[in-house]
Amino acid sequence: MGSSNYHINRTSRHKPLFAFCFILLSFFGIGIGTANAQKATKPPEKTRFDSSLFTDVNVLTQSDYLAALQKVFEIQNQAPAISNSFSKLGEITSGLADGDSAIKLIQQGLSSADNKALNLQDLQMFDRLLEEINDNTGGYKKTIDEYEKTLNGLKGQIAGIRKDTVLRHIFASPQMRQDFAPQIAELRGKWEITDSLVRINTTTLNNTKAHISANLIAIDELLFKTDNFITAASINAFTKERRYLWEPRKPVTGITGFQKEVETEKKITGYYFKNIKGNRLMLWLLSIVFFYWVFYNFKTLRRLNKLMAVDIFKFKYITPHPVLASLIFILSIAPMFDLDAPVIYTDSIAFLSVIVLTLFFIKRLPHPYFYLWFGYVALFLMLPVLDVLGLPLYMQRWSMLIISIAAVVYSIFIILYIGKKAYRFKYILGVGILYVVFNVLSIFCNMFGRVTLSQIFYSTAAYALFQAIALKILIQIVIEAFLLQIVGSRTRKRYPEQFESGPLVTGVSKVASIIATVLWLVVLADNLNVFDAIVDNASLVLKAQHVIGSFSFTLGGIILFASIIWVANFLQKNIGSFFGDIGDDTLTENKTERSRLLVTRLILLILGFLLAVAASGLPVDKITVILGALGVGIGLGLQNIVNNFVSGIILIFDRTLRIGDVVELSDKKGRVKEIGIRASTLLTDDGAEVVIPNGDILSKNIINWTLSNNIIRVTINLTITRPFNMDDVAAICSTEILANKNVYTSKPPELFITAITPASESIKVLFWCKNISQTEKTYSEVYSAIYEKLGAAGITLV
Repeated sequence: MGSSNYHINRTSRHKPLFAFCFILLSFFGIGIGTANAQKATKPPEKTRFDSSLFTDVNVLTQSDYLAALQKVFEIQNQAPAISNSFSKLGEITSGLADGDSAIKLIQQGLSSADNKALNLQDLQMFDRLLEEINDNTGGYKKTIDEYEKTLNGLKGQIAGIRKDTVLRHIFASPQMRQDFAPQIAELRGKWEITDSLVRINTTTLNNTKAHISANLIAIDELLFKTDNFITAASINAFTKERRYLWEPRKPVTGITGFQKEVETEKKITGYYFKNIKGNRLMLWLLSIVFFYWVFYNFKTLRRLNKLMAVDIFKFKYITPHPVLASLIFILSIAPMFDLDAPVIYTDSIAFLSVIVLTLFFIKRLPHPYFYLWFGYVALFLMLPVLDVLGLPLYMQRWSMLIISIAAVVYSIFIILYIGKKAYRFKYILGVGILYVVFNVLSIFCNMFGRVTLSQIFYSTAAYALFQAIALKILIQIVIEAFLLQIVGSRTRKRYPEQFESGPLVTGVSKVASIIATVLWLVVLADNLNVFDAIVDNASLVLKAQHVIGSFSFTLGGIILFASIIWVANFLQKNIGSFFGDIGDDTLTENKTERSRLLVTRLILLILGFLLAVAASGLPVDKITVILGALGVGIGLGLQNIVNNFVSGIILIFDRTLRIGDVVELSDKKGRVKEIGIRASTLLTDDGAEVVIPNGDILSKNIINWTLSNNIIRVTINLTITRPFNMDDVAAICSTEILANKNVYTSKPPELFITAITPASESIKVLFWCKNISQTEKTYSEVYSAIYEKLGAAGITLV
């Protein structure tokens, strides 16, 4: 809003000053009277008398008048600042224009001559678009209301100037108008700018509010129409929409409406991707993270020259540059991020998935199976070909009939072939049978005039098959990526490369299969256009309030609570595997790492519980009552359980013992393998795992051989036949002990005579071993070396 918008009248520049004052006084509502301003009379000057001590404090000074004028200037200076603060007006105008275009397109789509031709998926997309436009327009209205409130505040301040008595005094006095002429002249220029800005912004905001209101009314009307069409289309889908396939058809003049329909769909799709962000950004971020995760682990193994460590797993689905694996990852889960996306988008995702899977299978499937796969690809590509050709409806129906029959025959052949020769593909058999069933339903619906149902079953059959295959491949990709992560972590931390992977693969495969199955069912329900109905009905059941006494709850809250607790428990159990610690006893040297993992597990459990309580919506006061009842139960019989739980937390943070420590508890000695919330596990030298409640550990004396260091004193008892030279024995023992690499050399060996007889002397040799886990090995090596050296020196051991 530049100065070019302002028109300042300069024709009266030669008029007297009172004309300008008259204009200002008219604005402030002040009439020019004949009354003169009260004059302050100066007291006569006297040598020793200060008259200001008796001056009337109510008499205004020049500074008071200037302050009043300054207040006017400050108010008028707010106008440009407030105008500049309306920075979103351009964005709102552009958004409203886009909304107008989308509303017009949807109106055209809903007002088509043949409403039966409206696709359910298109109608659902219209509904989603309208909801999004409604939310955006509501946001615009909120912003405009805030702008209007700010502008009204400025108007209120300007209106308040009229009531300022100080300003009235200035403009009532000719002398004061002359004294403050520069300020009044500047005030005139600022007033013209302020007046223009206020008028322009008021007009703009009023027009924008009217535009918003009109759009909201149109959106409400279109939402009502769309819901009615969805209801009607859902009902009509089960009725005879078209003639039976064998009935004579009416003559068709042309297909001129096809291009218009395509253009309309392109425009709506463009608006959808421009204005509805959805979760596509998150989808791309996940894909990038997955790619870098696999790439980084392979790069680490290559840098450490340990790529052969993964040879035992014979990876087939991931490579050092996992481009195809990442594309399968993003395309497999993409439908979950845009369930109401336009048909063009969903068809494009399905088409790209088929292309990527075909490239993926070129070197991974035997040629016979690859050729069978290519047959399915050819059948699938018939679907977009029919859409692109824009054939008349009767030709589309006959084409779909022929393709569906071919798909049924081909699938039965594949099922019989796979069932006999390829047991490892039995996972696909169930989906193949479903593919046949959907195609058979499509054939019958097509023949009996249920065109909408026929198209739904036809497309769902293809999407369900390829989605299932893609998710099956994705499960294998995730398993191999997880194994690669474990190998990479263990290699970076210099752990043993080999580990037992069977239980890990089984656990990851189960979780990934559950997630993939849920994802596949969601996409299947969405393709069948029953997902929204299922969600709505499920929401009614899950959100229904149930009351037991004074305690109210919902099934959804209970399920959500249990789900979050299960996820937290799963994560705390398996987070160590992600960092290379799979619980084997070969990693007991890294006590700090395992202690951190233990604390992390505890934090995950606590956070999981708190998040579950917050997300489930369970009332905290009721939970407090339950905890109080639980306290009574503790007093009656759960003391040991709570004692062990609290003791476990104390062990974790007090670090009396850590994972990997060698300890003695009562009559048990071994290495601490695990510290749990309820009990801890001790691994004995014989390989037995002793489970000891945490309460028993804290209540008894603990001998921790490795609390502050890992060294241990080793004793060798020698009985030597007399006579012999003690200095020679000491020198030989000391030399052989210090020569062993496992001996702690900072503490020198010691020899003591423990018994003397006429025939022999008993000597105790003491030295320190660096690592307590190498005690027996070191003892054996040192004893053997001493025995040989003493024998070579002619000293005989009894």
